[in-house]
Amino acid sequence: MNIKAIQLFWFFSIIVSACNEKPMHKVDFSLDSFIRTDSILNGEVYKNEKLFLGNPRWLKFHPDSFLIVSDLNNTSRFIKIIDLKSNEVQEMIPSGKGPGEMITAWGIGIINLKIWVFDGQLRKICILKMNESRKFSIESEFSLKEKTTMGISVVNDSLIACLSGLEDKVNRLAFCDFKGNIIRKTGTFPKLNSASELESDNNIFQSAISSFPNSSKVVLACNAIDIFEIYDTHTGIVSRFHGPLGIDLTARKINVGIGYKMDLEPNCSTFTNISCSDTSIWISYSGNCFTKRDLRTYSNVFPKTILCFSENGIPKQVLNFRNNILYFDVDWKNKNIYCLEWDDKIASIVRYEL
Repeated sequence: MNIKAIQLFWFFSIIVSACNEKPMHKVDFSLDSFIRTDSILNGEVYKNEKLFLGNPRWLKFHPDSFLIVSDLNNTSRFIKIIDLKSNEVQEMIPSGKGPGEMITAWGIGIINLKIWVFDGQLRKICILKMNESRKFSIESEFSLKEKTTMGISVVNDSLIACLSGLEDKVNRLAFCDFKGNIIRKTGTFPKLNSASELESDNNIFQSAISSFPNSSKVVLACNAIDIFEIYDTHTGIVSRFHGPLGIDLTARKINVGIGYKMDLEPNCSTFTNISCSDTSIWISYSGNCFTKRDLRTYSNVFPKTILCFSENGIPKQVLNFRNNILYFDVDWKNKNIYCLEWDDKIASIVRYEL
């Protein structure tokens, strides 16, 4: 091989290498920014012969010793309420479009000991209240005026934060009252790469959403880019953090028949869900990116890591787990993490002591 051929070989090698690298921004934090990293391996699997988990997606801890699971398998009912004191399981909300029914239970919230269940397709919220016998019933239900919202969080005893509907290209968040009326909108979207062919919206920046307990602070964590944000319900965005990868996201159109579908480059799975205390923000994180040929599975989409930040977004601790976490929540008072885990095609609930 002569000198000229060698030079051409190295030139094309550099070009190919550059094309295979993920587009990156400067990051606000990396995994090295965290003060400590711990492996959380010894958990206690919750066992209950009365409980069947078909296709579970959400898990919330209720401070009166309940676990609330949302199961997308609608052969029975969407919501399973597990009484940790008696091990009784109550199932609620069947499939349907009528009163007390949902097409899919897309999210769960707990405030003032009441359970809030959200259906993104019907834009409906059902509120479940407990009686003296520790049984729940539907207290009320209402529809949100914000159309096509894909996520909500009950912020306090008078306000609901919603991801703005997919038709909104300006506002990141909408705030509604407890009748579903829109009070105000706020927030801007993270920036896309200049080569993008689509306008920013909550379809591109689909996010997990949570809030600090009975406060005015809301936290968003994007599913396809490594960005999380802190909002104040009165003043708007407080902080936006990019890391640990620094993904530079491009959104393009792919023509399909008379319409198009969205294509994101790079194609990554980043943050999945959030749990907040008065002083902490915990976010589950995957950080896997995929080529066109890669098949997305539970094992490469759902995370095995939780990133722990202060209430101001300062990196504190990394928690690494053995199995993939579909969803998690924290009993902050008793210092327990409850994880909805996926292992060998089986979903289970596991409790870890901090």
